[in-house]
Amino acid sequence: TVSVLYCEMLTLLCYLLAAPAVLLLLYAVQQKSTSGKGRAAVVVIGDYGRSPRMQYHTVSLGKMCKEVFVVGMKGSNPCEDVKNATNINLTLLMGEPKVPQGMPWVVRTALRLTIQLLRIPYIMFWKLPKCGVVVLQNPPAVPILPIAVLACKLRGMKLVVDWHNLGYTLMEMDNRPKPAIKAYKFVERWFGKQGNHHLCVCKSLQGFLEGEWGMFKVTEGMSSIMYDHAPAFFTREGPGRWRTLVDKGLGEIIRDKDVLDSFVQDGKWKSDRPALLVTGTSWTVDEDVGMLIQALAKVDGKLGENGLPSKLVMVITGKGGALKEQREREIAELGLKNVFIYTGFLKSIGDYASMLGVADLGISLHNSSSGYDLPMKVVDMFGTSLPVLALGFPTLAELVTPSTGTTFQTLPDLTASLVDLLTSWSVDPSDRVAATPLLQRYRQHLIDNPHGSWDAEWNAKTKPVVENFMRNV
Repeated sequence: TVSVLYCEMLTLLCYLLAAPAVLLLLYAVQQKSTSGKGRAAVVVIGDYGRSPRMQYHTVSLGKMCKEVFVVGMKGSNPCEDVKNATNINLTLLMGEPKVPQGMPWVVRTALRLTIQLLRIPYIMFWKLPKCGVVVLQNPPAVPILPIAVLACKLRGMKLVVDWHNLGYTLMEMDNRPKPAIKAYKFVERWFGKQGNHHLCVCKSLQGFLEGEWGMFKVTEGMSSIMYDHAPAFFTREGPGRWRTLVDKGLGEIIRDKDVLDSFVQDGKWKSDRPALLVTGTSWTVDEDVGMLIQALAKVDGKLGENGLPSKLVMVITGKGGALKEQREREIAELGLKNVFIYTGFLKSIGDYASMLGVADLGISLHNSSSGYDLPMKVVDMFGTSLPVLALGFPTLAELVTPSTGTTFQTLPDLTASLVDLLTSWSVDPSDRVAATPLLQRYRQHLIDNPHGSWDAEWNAKTKPVVENFMRNV
């Protein structure tokens, strides 16, 4: 019968999968006796080029290890420091699983997981040389966290879990099926505990993992708070950088030549230039770009009056996500006269840093799914001494203070804050920036009190952990 045939086919498939699985396990156990000293791995099951924190980990590890291997997904270009390093190996990057669109979420997810379960174990158990330390980004936890835990235990490698957020809360925000959320949460919590050390992006997340999940005891030294910091190439730029930035990518986003030419003349800011605002987004439900668009529409009629600039340019950068086309339609339907909104994607993180360096105000729409993570985009903005207007949530107080920016909660808040921040607009052609009194106060505080450097934070919090593990490989 058909049912018997299906059972036989399933049995055959199990045998076919079991044989290579046994070989991988035997190979992993055999490798436990070899040395991984001087080698490290960075693992992120996502677009590695869009994971700046993991790229910075890679560069930092490269400065102390003879070889660093990157396991992740191909996509955007990584930063120049990664590409130019001779001891960073990118050959283990995989292509994103190709899953047909139009299928139910459960089916698409099952297909994607199946593909990953065929590829990732092969890399983690076989292709990846034995390393002293493996630094793993979480989320995502499924399917990589259980695979990484098993590979590290069998091969004698130390696993450092870098906690960016709680993955199950992202599924809750996306309204995924409750059984899937429950299963994901179990995997994330139970296998997360198996890490040898835990890096947390903020104090609140560390407190949750210790207090609510009982994952570790801070007093036992199994966890460190590793705050994000922008690397050294995030700096404040002057008008002399404008033409280079336009040629390297901004000109592909702002396609209106008249708008591009309205900023700089003879290497100086034009006295009547527009205000330049920047935000980054993944075009997903956790960032309400729609609220920003509505606020800009309300500001449009106020520009040129009461000390506000006559024009405003809003650059929304980010690769395509689920809501990108919908938001672009909303922008097109507004018919704004004084506000110019452009969407696009700067492929190089260096170009993105330069754009922040010439902007007047950065906007963060990040809505934390867990309440325990911090937006990397704000860290990048602070690296260029760029004042921030950010959607507020309790943990954000660890990053944004009344001296560095303003927070908002609602559409009226956002609209009023935009008006307040841009009031008394003036441009000094010889200066590096245009300013209002409020923006200048924020910027000066950021200049006088630098947010700190990635190298200093990493050397203080992560390097000692890696050194200790390497000594005991």
